[in-house]
Amino acid sequence: MAASRSIVREAGLSVEVASFATVIEAARLGDARAMAAFAKAGDTIGAALAALVNLVGPEVVIIAGEAVAEFDLHGERIRETFAEHAFGAEINCSIVLRSHTFDDWARGAAVVVIREIASGQKVR
Repeated sequence: MAASRSIVREAGLSVEVASFATVIEAARLGDARAMAAFAKAGDTIGAALAALVNLVGPEVVIIAGEAVAEFDLHGERIRETFAEHAFGAEINCSIVLRSHTFDDWARGAAVVVIREIASGQKVR
């Protein structure tokens, strides 16, 4: 339910006709169905994060990538649902947002190449 296609469908739009950007814009303009779709996505993400944190116990969860641009639409709901589902000390886990930069992508690609070289694999 948290994938962009699911949010478009939940907003009552056809994924063939409407783009995710259209739903983001509609939610920011106050469209009730679009806002509800992001709220449902926030519930799904918050519960999933809580389950993961309950199992692993990190002090911080970093949500990173291109999708943090629409975090304002479901971020509060993610945090609320996380708090409802996290146990004990895990409720104190911080949720941090970080958008990706080109340097992050380049660094990641470099790590993949270095790992392949170090493991003796042929670099593709």
